[in-house]
Amino acid sequence: LKHGRVAMLATLGWTVQASGGGVIKFPLEGGLAALSAAPLEANAQLWGMASGMGFLQIILTCGVIELVTESTGTHYMSPGGDGYIDIFGYSKSGEDLTELQTQELKNGRLAMIGIASFFSAALIPDSVPGYPW
Repeated sequence: LKHGRVAMLATLGWTVQASGGGVIKFPLEGGLAALSAAPLEANAQLWGMASGMGFLQIILTCGVIELVTESTGTHYMSPGGDGYIDIFGYSKSGEDLTELQTQELKNGRLAMIGIASFFSAALIPDSVPGYPW
């Protein structure tokens, strides 16, 4: 489920950046400007701007989230766990939980295919039919 959630966020971020949604001004070489509409170019711009410290902050934040989810009570993948990470204490059970898990799993799988196709289209021209839309 975690990889599906990450893929859903990555797909959303890619589509927002590619559609010109990057409106926040960053201090780039030519002064304050929005990032490139091409997500991989925007990534390179951010990498050059922060000299890696921003990405280190992201990795550390992800590590803290992992630490919190792995240390809360019964491990979600143990025999006593239900496979669902419930950090905020909102729990469902029975048929509702099974339906939600199935929906999230299917959407996560689709998002993984989507972000893989975005990367393929960006790195290998004409590898994805119909891209760019």
